[in-house]
Amino acid sequence: MLPTLGYASLRLRWCRAALRAFMARWGVYGAVAAALFGAGSDSPVASVAGAAAWALLPLLRAASQPWALIGMVLLQSALGGLLVWAMRPLLWNARWRSTECALPIGRWQLRRADAAVVALGLLPLAALYTLGAAVWWAQHPAWLQPWAWQAGAAWLLVLLGSWLAGIAVLQGWRLSSPRPLRPGGPWAAAAAAPAAGQGGAAPANAAGQPGRPSAALVLRRPQAWWWALALWRGPARRTGVAALLGGLGLAGWVVAGAVWGPRSGLAAWQGWWLAGFAALGLIVTTRVNLLSRADFQALIDACAALPLSRPAWAARRAAWALLPLVLPLALLAASMPWPELRAPVAGAYLAANVAASAWEVAWPGSDPAARASRWGVWLVLLLALASAVMP
Repeated sequence: MLPTLGYASLRLRWCRAALRAFMARWGVYGAVAAALFGAGSDSPVASVAGAAAWALLPLLRAASQPWALIGMVLLQSALGGLLVWAMRPLLWNARWRSTECALPIGRWQLRRADAAVVALGLLPLAALYTLGAAVWWAQHPAWLQPWAWQAGAAWLLVLLGSWLAGIAVLQGWRLSSPRPLRPGGPWAAAAAAPAAGQGGAAPANAAGQPGRPSAALVLRRPQAWWWALALWRGPARRTGVAALLGGLGLAGWVVAGAVWGPRSGLAAWQGWWLAGFAALGLIVTTRVNLLSRADFQALIDACAALPLSRPAWAARRAAWALLPLVLPLALLAASMPWPELRAPVAGAYLAANVAASAWEVAWPGSDPAARASRWGVWLVLLLALASAVMP
């Protein structure tokens, strides 16, 4: 007798299979990058513990100031939601929307499935925060002792807030996914009706005169900035949102490292700071590039039959995919403590960030295995340069 699976169990099985496939493809490169980055340390375990402690440092520093503590809890909870958003291919598929509409699944079952899936996706972040809390508890510095219980409560609130933010992100995906049309419904009839200008005349107005032709049939000379409208209110809004959130996340990483890094007291904080920026920047560029190709490729392909320049539109798409990295990278270059760094290595690190992202945008490739291999090579190179910036 086959076991009966609930909707939450079915979603968890699908997500675990997606995570296993992801780890089979990318895990070896992550392990190599982690080993390479910790090679310069006396103890790789100590390096991992230091990174975990650094991840919680802004929260602990704000424990003595109530409003600052509230702000840091909200910020780190939002970062948890951003991590869930970056894991969309592993946690959500648009086909689930059709399944939910076709089956009698209650709201409580949907919420329970979302909660379980988000908890699975946030396990690495929760483990990192837990390890960081254990490190600070073991060290128990004097400046933290008067505010220990506030810091502990804030740590729990960050875990809970990240989980709730991830659930909100997943529910947002559900609402943004197209709802399947019901057979015989009014929307289905409207979709089946012939559009104006496609084999039929334009609809008549109230006076019985022929209506104006469809706006899609009126072709005007495009201006240089019109393509950006698709990012704001057109079919490429998800690309615009991804670029905006990715750029803000990278800029926030730079500002957090510049403000809290010198106060951390951790050795080689600059290396972790630069390594985190490189990994996050490559992830953001890859994601925005994939979304922009999916959103703009149809228009770029249609340029052959329209008075539009295909290379110009392709260049605009590539520039938008690189924009979330370029501006925070300039901010990073201005924030780096140059007198304390190896200037040639730091320059090579900045150039490698640009080269890696430009390569991903210009030549993404179609073979997933080859793309994963190239991405892993770039990541290892960036982390090696980040670990060698400090003398």
